[in-house]
Amino acid sequence: MNKNMFNRRRFLTGSSTLLGASMLSTLPSIANSALGNGQQNVAVNSDKADHIVPILTGTEFDLYVSKQSAIVNGKKSMATLINDSLPAPTLKMREGDTVVIRVHNQMDESTSIHWHGLLVPFEMDGVPGISFDGIPANSTFTYKFKLKQSGTYWYHSHSGFQEQTGMLGAIVIEPKGRERHPIEEDHVIVLSDWTSRNPHNLLKLLKQRADFDNYHLPDFKKLLADIAATDIEAAHDKRKMWNQMRMMPTDFTDLSGE
Repeated sequence: MNKNMFNRRRFLTGSSTLLGASMLSTLPSIANSALGNGQQNVAVNSDKADHIVPILTGTEFDLYVSKQSAIVNGKKSMATLINDSLPAPTLKMREGDTVVIRVHNQMDESTSIHWHGLLVPFEMDGVPGISFDGIPANSTFTYKFKLKQSGTYWYHSHSGFQEQTGMLGAIVIEPKGRERHPIEEDHVIVLSDWTSRNPHNLLKLLKQRADFDNYHLPDFKKLLADIAATDIEAAHDKRKMWNQMRMMPTDFTDLSGE
């Protein structure tokens, strides 16, 4: 078996909105870009062509959570990082092993990690207010559970907007025994929505007016185009349908991702 058989790298893919429909929800495209002055003093510059997300392997892991500045798509903003990585490191494990994961909260706010899709004991599920109290500021919480499955999963914060600001990563659990489909190398691609704007402000504005940032609203020009494509009755019925639902066809693109 090739020693690089399980060599996994995380490549960042561009995304645009905070509330999109993608879930193995990432982050920006890898790109060579000329960054201006004042953008060097950052923890992470995901625009660099050599930006590779770390891979952690084994049965014991130490994850350090912090708030730091990062450059995403050429813009500097605050991010929630695990081990100074955006997105968080890929965790590589093996089915049947018992893993110990120590989460060190280095922030001045509580945090949490939920193991999405994993079959874990209730108290290890990582959802504050439901399965545990959360991880207080400047403290450590130890997760411990046996891996009962194999596959590709992800982990993320369930506290505030920490997930939306980068606190998420992939989990790769290799099956017991031999690989079902041997390969020389594979790559994990994590997709996530991103905005350089403050997510708290975005939520506040969305509560005030859901379409405040929607640049694709149906207008008179669109109405004329619909009439030309069908007829005036069909165009009218289409708008009537959306009005009766009190929705717009673009409700799922309320944020521009700027």
